[in-house]
Amino acid sequence: MVRSRSILAAGALLLAASLGLTACGDSGSGDEGADAKTLTLWHYEGPTSAMGVAWAKAIELFKASHPGVEVKFEERA
Repeated sequence: MVRSRSILAAGALLLAASLGLTACGDSGSGDEGADAKTLTLWHYEGPTSAMGVAWAKAIELFKASHPGVEVKFEERA
């Protein structure tokens, strides 16, 4: 139970950090085709690692609270 709370807390922290960094981006019209309703992110963690599980949960929570936003996720090796 403590481990799942740690994973959830890590996911929430990562989500908050990624949203904060996204908010820092330039919102000008010269964004080379960027869509205002798409969040694109990627990481190097495997899907079964602790951070991979936390990312999956963070993405799930973000989608639930932002139904109009598409999440484009790329796992990098």
